[in-house]
Amino acid sequence: MSTLTWIDADTVKKLLNRDDLFKLLEAGMGQYSLGIDSGIVQPVRCTVAVQDVEGYLGTMPCYSRSHGILTTKLVSFYPGNVRVPTHLAWIMHFNHLDGTLLALMDGEVITNVRTGLVSAVATKYLAGKDSKILAILGAGTQARSHYVAMSSLYQFKQVRIWNRTKQNGEKFADEIRSGSLLAVQDATSTTTTTTTTMTTNNNNWTVTCCDTVEEAVKDADVICVATFATEPILKKKWVKNGAHINAVGAVRPNWRELDDDLMTSSVVYTDTRDGCLLESGDVILSKCKIYAEIGEVINKSKQSYQDETTIFKSVGMAIEDGICAKYIYEKHTSTNCT
Repeated sequence: MSTLTWIDADTVKKLLNRDDLFKLLEAGMGQYSLGIDSGIVQPVRCTVAVQDVEGYLGTMPCYSRSHGILTTKLVSFYPGNVRVPTHLAWIMHFNHLDGTLLALMDGEVITNVRTGLVSAVATKYLAGKDSKILAILGAGTQARSHYVAMSSLYQFKQVRIWNRTKQNGEKFADEIRSGSLLAVQDATSTTTTTTTTMTTNNNNWTVTCCDTVEEAVKDADVICVATFATEPILKKKWVKNGAHINAVGAVRPNWRELDDDLMTSSVVYTDTRDGCLLESGDVILSKCKIYAEIGEVINKSKQSYQDETTIFKSVGMAIEDGICAKYIYEKHTSTNCT
């Protein structure tokens, strides 16, 4: 029997290359959307509610014949956590030929990074090429991951932040201004100014922590929604025509981030149609029509409507974790990382 390898969070961070993973995830989502021809077996996430403390435990298994991937992610979600992260995850990476467990690795870093990168893949296909204003609703780990991922696509003139607790939103804005997030994703700053003008690559840009969602999203080209909202916080009347929205929160059937008018009037794309029809309150409760999976756009079997308001609703897929886990394991093995 092979020796089990443990890969901790610091090692995962060291081995991750976002450019590599962007390309791998883009190709993987395209393959997933080939349906029965994809060679990917991915059941919808099984979730157990821990009712006494309002927590959740999910299992996400996946097999991909062409990738040689056999993985399972265990992920816990406790929205009320303060001293430990709200999301904790571990990924088991197996030898797909004989079923032996090759590695157990931290899944928190992978989940954080791949979620932002998947939204970036969708944004590449759905947002306008001249996007200048980025709005981010939320100030947690996923908000930061999305800022880093979106910054790989565009040089924004304005970045606007809104968070229910403004102090946390201001801290996030300070980190953006300092440039630390693009160097080390979890860096922090002690600056207290709410709005400032910076110069980067000879272009002036502003970072603002806004008082309201409406103020944050006004005329925004790209909007990323990464909150713990259970009721809609983003309304159609505040969103300009032609904006692109990445919505990654509200992954329970009765939770919402976006209002009905926005969901039903926009062109809705998903990471996984099956997953969103079972898990996304925004999709289920609005009764909106899902136009396509983003993989279908990648495969050119469905169109990208960049001139219309588009929504990319994601609930997360096991194949995304599997692709990242295999990448990390092979890089760890080849570099003899300790």
